[in-house]
Amino acid sequence: FRKGAEAGSAASQASLAQLYRTGTGVEQNGAKVLRWLQAAAESGHVTSQHNLGVVYYEGTTVGKNPDQAVKWFRMAAEQGHPMAQNALGSCHLTGNGAEQDIVQALMWYELAARGGNAIGANLTKKLRPQLDDGQRAAVAQLVEAWLAEHPNTQAGS
Repeated sequence: FRKGAEAGSAASQASLAQLYRTGTGVEQNGAKVLRWLQAAAESGHVTSQHNLGVVYYEGTTVGKNPDQAVKWFRMAAEQGHPMAQNALGSCHLTGNGAEQDIVQALMWYELAARGGNAIGANLTKKLRPQLDDGQRAAVAQLVEAWLAEHPNTQAGS
């Protein structure tokens, strides 16, 4: 994977980052995880964008940085990545790196659920009764607007 990663292949960069994260065939190396994950994410590799968000959210390879986590979660979520949509919903629910907003949280959870994310589906089911009618209508409007703007994403297909 190293040759492909150095040649700019986002898929190879993502795979190499995973090897350094797990220590499979190489010594675990957080700096190299970050280097290759960042390169893949910046090249538009959607799973790497989500994974980089996780790295910043959890602070496992670098110090916790909720703002960077939300940046990368949002980038992947906007491309229809259900796990990133779920993560972004959680950031809005807790106010960790994003404005605390249950309507935004539910919008992202519902999109994640539509993309097949079971956690998003469960959280949507759990949180929806806590909203008033106006908030439920706002969530529905936001979801429909997002789907109209993103017809070719997983959630929009």
